[in-house]
Formats: sequence, C-alpha cells, structure tokens
Amino acid sequence: MSTVLAAYDYKYQANVWRGDVNETFQASKRVKTEYTVVDGQVVKTVETTWEFASAIAERSVQLPDPPTTFLYVDSTYRKDRVYIFQKTHIKTTTYSAYGDGAYLVVIDDLDVLTGINTHTTSIIDGKIPLAPTVGSSLSNLIQQPITEVLDDNCDSIDKTITIDSEYLQDESEGAKLAKRRMQRETAIVRRVKHGVNPLMKIGHTIQVIDPKRSVDGRHVLLGKHFTMGENGAADEVLEMEFWTR
Repeated sequence: MSTVLAAYDYKYQANVWRGDVNETFQASKRVKTEYTVVDGQVVKTVETTWEFASAIAERSVQLPDPPTTFLYVDSTYRKDRVYIFQKTHIKTTTYSAYGDGAYLVVIDDLDVLTGINTHTTSIIDGKIPLAPTVGSSLSNLIQQPITEVLDDNCDSIDKTITIDSEYLQDESEGAKLAKRRMQRETAIVRRVKHGVNPLMKIGHTIQVIDPKRSVDGRHVLLGKHFTMGENGAADEVLEMEFWTR
C-alpha cells in the first residue's frame, strides 16, 4: 500500500488548505457535444465531459491493497496519485419519432471512471428537436414560415394564408405582417373620381370625406389612373382601401 499526503502551504479556513495564495480562475470542467443531424433534425447527440477526478479503487478484505492504489485524506483509495483532468462521462442521447405527436428519447450515461452505464427511456410530446445553429453578430435573420389564420366576426375570410418572407427578422415582425394582411383582407375598397393632383402618391394616407355617403375616414391610396371627361378635362380615378381594424 502506498500513502500519499500532499502538503499545502496556505490555509484558507479551518481544515481547508490550498496550493495558491489567492483564488485564481482555473478551468475545472470541459463539455463537448457532437450532433448527428438528418434532414435538419437531431437524431443523436454525444456529450463528453472532462473533469479533475480520480477513480475510486476497489479493495479486497482478504488480500492486501494493491501497490497501485493511493490513500487520500478523505480515507478513500484512488487509482491515481492526484486528481487529474480526464474524461469522466460520456452521455449519448438518441431521438426517434414515436407516433404523430411525440418522440422517443433514449439516454445512455456512461461513467468512465466506474464503468457504470445508466440507461433511461422517455416519451416526450412534440417534435424532434431541430439542429442548433451558430448565431451571427451582424443579424439574427431567420427564414421560416409564419402561419396565421385570418378571419373576422362576419366570416368574410374563409382561408388560411401563409406569411413567408425572407426579410422577416423574428416572430414579432411576422405578427405585424399578419395583422397588416388581416387589415387588407377585411378592408373596404373605394374608387373615387378626383381632379388631377400630382401631390398624391401611391402609399399616401388620404382623408376621404363624403357627407352624402357618411364617409369620413383615412384611406390608403393603392392606385390611380386617368380618365378624360366630355369637356376634354382629365380626371383621376383613385383606388383606396379603408382598413376597418
């Protein structure tokens, strides 16, 4: 049997001795995860962990302790003379479809120091996780379809429109676009004959007032074209939308 008692020079508190005079930042753990991805979905992950550790040595009450074990101050026998930075765990997780609305997760957690493998299985509702992506410091641009159902109390809209644009930055912008589509789908379209006015441009907001038809509201100008009257004067026909929402 070999006995190793390390001598430390600095006492931090009662029964706590350290090798450094001050606490310093030191790496004590490292985790590396490898992904196996098929069609954008994760099917397997392997998570490897490195830590400062030493495996506990098995002892026999009938035979003397083997010369390769070391007695630590906590009265345990270890295989290594000191704690070394080594691989301690390998966690393997596999994902597979389980019906239409769930997936199966199988986890094998191997303790490298003891050789013990823990096997667990669980069923989780939802879809198999997608592959993680590396973010950019310039933009968080993500291209993905955002689907909203456009309807109102009058049931004038009976269809589903998929909002899909490569310029959408996040779901909040997609929600704004969906609201704008809702406004346009439920808008009141008016065509107004008006004298030529070059100041009115497509996209301008125009206050339309017609006391005879009880019209008094802001409209968005979407288009216009010219017509010639009987006296040869030119008029404009304005196409406008009044958003009810």
